Amino acid sequence: MARSSINSAPQEPNDPTVYSTQLSGCTIRARVAFVLAVAEVVRPAIQAREVVATRIRSALDLAWQWEQFGGISGRALYDTLESENEDGLMVEEWEAPADQKPAWVAVTSAISYASWHAFMTTGDKRIPEPIDEVGEEVIDQVVAYARRAPGFDPHCVDLLAQYCVDHHKTADASALGEPIGRDVMVQVANAAR
Repeated sequence: MARSSINSAPQEPNDPTVYSTQLSGCTIRARVAFVLAVAEVVRPAIQAREVVATRIRSALDLAWQWEQFGGISGRALYDTLESENEDGLMVEEWEAPADQKPAWVAVTSAISYASWHAFMTTGDKRIPEPIDEVGEEVIDQVVAYARRAPGFDPHCVDLLAQYCVDHHKTADASALGEPIGRDVMVQVANAAR
């Protein structure tokens, strides 16, 4: 089965900002909303057949639903990425044209990150590969890949991170925190335009 490039993100030598560090004092929901908002912004760089575009939208919707309400299992999120039928988004990422790969990796990594948190908050120890390799560094990987996608405005990540720090700070990084709406995050990201 195809594997995502989650753990092989390019380094950004000219960018001293490490978003995982900046967001480490924010709630889990804020960190998840951050990567999902970056995925939303980069998603238009993926030119996919309608059925694949629908699967991307459904996977992101499911991840946002977990961020908003919980009740979605890590397994359900993971199944959008890899399935027994080999029709998950990681397979599509593997087969994507080279110019679309950065956007694909940003999106699948964001969903992987949400899946990992869904597994972690329930204490489920049966975490499948490659989700068991996910950690907070995926935040930086999502940003690094998004920045390589055509048309991506890198300023939006600074706005998103600042919003999370300003409104969802916590002394306990394991705190789930209050839900943050997709519309709010997308509006913050769009302020960069």
